[in-house]
Amino acid sequence: MPSLRIFIGPIGLTVHSYIAAYLPSTSEADRRNPDISPFYANLRELKCPPAIFTCGTLDPLLDDSVLMATKWTMSGADAVLKLYPGMWKPFPLMPELD
Repeated sequence: MPSLRIFIGPIGLTVHSYIAAYLPSTSEADRRNPDISPFYANLRELKCPPAIFTCGTLDPLLDDSVLMATKWTMSGADAVLKLYPGMWKPFPLMPELD
């Protein structure tokens, strides 16, 4: 995903380093297991509830958020995608800026 490839986090960490730490000793195929990533689940079978997806445009998971919201909607469930221009991953935790 383009947004994933351009992100370099604190002290030079990439999303790939976070994945390696969270899922050590797993292959790319292992990570596509629906028990690990709901992105690969058959959402039609799960009968998803309504959902709101929020993401900043500088978030490394921007593409994933857009695709998941689309997949959620395609499953027949209601979904709202809210994008926040210029915001990055922890923006919901940031105090209001003046």
